[in-house]
Amino acid sequence: PETVQDLLLSALEDILGSVPPAVYLAAHRWRYARAQKMSGLMHDQLVSASAPIAVAGDWVLEPDIYGSLMSAQLAAEQLRTRLES
Repeated sequence: PETVQDLLLSALEDILGSVPPAVYLAAHRWRYARAQKMSGLMHDQLVSASAPIAVAGDWVLEPDIYGSLMSAQLAAEQLRTRLES
């Protein structure tokens, strides 16, 4: 888990530049997760209109690891676009 945490934090820094030190950082295996209900958010609604913060997870687009990954990638792209403009 520690190796994965470091890799994910490094990838986030590659996308956003420097980030403040993490207050809490944890990684774990994805075994039995299945969201019961999707958020209903559209692909362009993952980033807040008033703050540079985004949501991502299996509850956003699809109830599986693929949906979680896709929502994270879309949120990161939207954040990057917002921060660059």
